[in-house]
Amino acid sequence: MQRMRVYSNVVKSSPRILCHRFRSISNPARLVDDIEDTWRHKPFDFIHMRMLAGAIKDWPALIAQAYANLQPGGWLEFCEFEVWVHCQNTTEVPQMILKWQSGLAEAGERIGRTFHVAPNLKMWMEEAGFVGITENIIKVPDTPWPKDARWKEIGLYQQQNMLDASSAYGQAHFTRVLGWSPEEFQVLSAGVRRELKNLRYHMISNLYVVYGQKPKDEGAGAVG
Repeated sequence: MQRMRVYSNVVKSSPRILCHRFRSISNPARLVDDIEDTWRHKPFDFIHMRMLAGAIKDWPALIAQAYANLQPGGWLEFCEFEVWVHCQNTTEVPQMILKWQSGLAEAGERIGRTFHVAPNLKMWMEEAGFVGITENIIKVPDTPWPKDARWKEIGLYQQQNMLDASSAYGQAHFTRVLGWSPEEFQVLSAGVRRELKNLRYHMISNLYVVYGQKPKDEGAGAVG
């Protein structure tokens, strides 16, 4: 947000209405566009991408295009969840959730839009020529099981995200790609929601925050 106040122009590319956090910013412009098309914008100082796993055909090409559209010294940042849920205690990942995420991963590979993105971001950025790359991995609770008040609240929000996703996120993958009937997916979705409400499972998801800089001397890096 501070960058938005400093720089003279900010472009937000999204099919959604500008969120309330942008109302205090005097310089944002909303653009609806296909991120996989050729970019025809002026070079940026900062590019932020998030939650695109399963949506992109060619990740190295996307990152190379971001590199090409940054000013020398500009920054690229990603926020992406790993596709797999993990359990912090001795329990295993619940059966229906495991089936859901496995199906998503399989369908994504079949259509060439992988969900296995987050652990590869640093490597892809290095190949594109970015320098000073930082990778932070945050263990986000998927339900409000933690005792710590702050993490419990985070888990509550994440639980709601996943409850919403259980019915909407993946239906096309299962019915159109894996050949499931809508009724079969509804049964799976109900099972996922039931398991998400069981706090016996101390589930977490790894959130990758990865950022790097285009060299100020562009000759120091190379576009992959």
